[in-house]
Amino acid sequence: MADFPNLSFESGEEKIPRKAWLKLAVLVVIITAPIITAVLVYGRTECADQKCFVDRANSCLPSTYSNGLGNLFFLYEIKDGCSLQKTVIAVDSKEPQEVVNLFNGRSMICKYTQAAFSTDYLTKITGKLESCVGELKTILSAVGS
Repeated sequence: MADFPNLSFESGEEKIPRKAWLKLAVLVVIITAPIITAVLVYGRTECADQKCFVDRANSCLPSTYSNGLGNLFFLYEIKDGCSLQKTVIAVDSKEPQEVVNLFNGRSMICKYTQAAFSTDYLTKITGKLESCVGELKTILSAVGS
C-alpha cells in the first residue's frame, strides 16, 4: 500500500505546501470563471417587465417575456441571436372554441437587427409582421385581410 503523507493541519504534522494550495486556487478560478461568466451573460433570463426584455433583445441575449394583447396571451423568446419567437400561449376563455383552436400554440419567428428591436413586436398583435415567418403570421395575415 502506498505511503501517503498526513494532510492534517494540526501542529507538528506534515502540511500541504502553500504554493500547492495557491496553484490549486488559481486553477479553480481559471476553470470556473469562464463558465460563470457564460451562464450570467448568455444564460436565458426570464424578464418580468418589457424594459428588461427590450434591453436584452437589443443585445440579442436569450430571454423570455410574456404579456397579453387583446384576447391573446403571448410568450416571447429571444433565440439564436437576433431572432424572436412569438407564441400564443393562451386565448381568453370568452372567445369561441374555434378562435381558441385557431390561435392557441401557434408561433412565428421574427428576425431583427441588433440594437434596433421594435416594441411593436410586444405591443401590437400584428406589429412588424413583415419581418416574420411561421404559422402564426399566416393566420394573422389571413384574419387581417
